[in-house]
Amino acid sequence: MALNLTQKQDVVAEVAKVAASAHSLVAAEYAGTTVEQMTAMRKKARETGVYLRVVKNTLASRAVAAPNTNASRTRSSARCSTRSRPRNPAPPGD
Repeated sequence: MALNLTQKQDVVAEVAKVAASAHSLVAAEYAGTTVEQMTAMRKKARETGVYLRVVKNTLASRAVAAPNTNASRTRSSARCSTRSRPRNPAPPGD
């Protein structure tokens, strides 16, 4: 399903907010990854407090180029998955 302009702006704002407070940001090509592998990756991300979001390159580029982000701009030929861990994650069990 295609996103309208407002939805795209919301995605850029969300990713920019996470990127601004993230210790690191990873962009990865996921072509060839099975649904089962993506599901397992999402589950592991949730369990470890990692933000995982699949976004189009253009939206990811706009998000990291937004003011107040420390992330550098990245380009890829495919969609990318952004993963980040908060700078000061809560201790396990909190």
